[in-house]
Amino acid sequence: MQVLNWMTKEVVTVDKATGVRAAADLMKARNIRHLPVMEGERLVGIVTDRDLREAMPPASLLLDVHEADYLLDKVPVCDVMTKRVIGISPDVSIAKAADLMVRNKIGCLPVLEGDALVGIITESDILRGVADKQDMFEVPISRAKE
Repeated sequence: MQVLNWMTKEVVTVDKATGVRAAADLMKARNIRHLPVMEGERLVGIVTDRDLREAMPPASLLLDVHEADYLLDKVPVCDVMTKRVIGISPDVSIAKAADLMVRNKIGCLPVLEGDALVGIITESDILRGVADKQDMFEVPISRAKE
């Protein structure tokens, strides 16, 4: 099973100048947790839902919603993104992708052909791949006795 067969090919991305609030709204609307950050056609980082939550002003500041949104629109994702991105080739096995994610404690890998972003593979994609191939494992599912 290769990454190519399980990755998401239509990747939602943001420009590095996109505001934190806009990125958070996009993630919520698309029901995703990872956004590759682009500068033109070049991948320059990745921002996660956790990065965005950590960028939110603390509740102790007692800002109203409009003030908080205004501030978050002024902070670009390039200020909160991970700059050291680990990518993977589409022809690599999903087992190797899973191993990279576990060893680096990350939830996704951008899929690159050269410098071109061609997809993204997430923990959910890998679990979907494993679940789809469950008959390969021939391990009976046992349930705890009630």
